Amino acid sequence: MDNNAKIKVNLNTREFEIEGSEEFINSHSHKIDYFLHFLKNLPPHFREALKRDGGKNLSAALAALSEGEEIENQNVLDNLPDSFAGFYEQMPPNAKDVDKMLGAAYYIQARGDKNIFTTREASKTLKTLGVRLSNPSNAVKLNMDAEKMTQNGKRIYQVTDKGIEHLRSIMYGSRNR
Repeated sequence: MDNNAKIKVNLNTREFEIEGSEEFINSHSHKIDYFLHFLKNLPPHFREALKRDGGKNLSAALAALSEGEEIENQNVLDNLPDSFAGFYEQMPPNAKDVDKMLGAAYYIQARGDKNIFTTREASKTLKTLGVRLSNPSNAVKLNMDAEKMTQNGKRIYQVTDKGIEHLRSIMYGSRNR
């Protein structure tokens, strides 16, 4: 029986490769399944921290994994990046205009003092990344129709809890990046 086993992890591409005997792989299948789930849902701030600290967090994550502990999966909605680009990179690549508007609106609202946003602010924020919506006002209207936003005054809006949950779902629910 060959006792050699090899595990290769690439966090940037979220690749996980394991070599070893069938017995070894089967005996660790629950840990492997959990680690694959972990890699699939790896938050961007965690990847960045790994790059900055040379993998110390990975060692801690693997240690927790080997003990069968749950690894906390914070997400960008709970720990907002300093830049909109850092937030926007978590949007699904096939996001619709209505969701892009919702994301920009949430970012502005969460970073601002008044917990509100305007269509103009959200559209301008998206344009800083080269994202141009075909009809920003219509995207806000559609979000309001779906109760993901509410109007709080003339041209002043707020993302609702339903909107935040929708963002959470499209950004972290069943993401296959």
